[in-house]
Amino acid sequence: SVADEVAANRYLSTQESNSLFLAGRNLLGKAEKDWTASLTSGTQTRELSNKQPGLKLDGALLASPLSVHNQGSEPLYQQLTVS
Repeated sequence: SVADEVAANRYLSTQESNSLFLAGRNLLGKAEKDWTASLTSGTQTRELSNKQPGLKLDGALLASPLSVHNQGSEPLYQQLTVS
């Protein structure tokens, strides 16, 4: 079963994780709620939302600490992938 496969693998790729999330949400019949957040690095701020959920950051933006601020009232979960 899918549950057994997930339990057996401690690591899921971004695509696998996202697919499981979307499948679960679809089974529950819940639409994604609107959300907004801001990502700050040094003096630069970038806006994130359910319409623009990800950013590709270059070396200059990664030279300073990153900070994510949830602008809504619902919990917001973040993921940072470094490659």
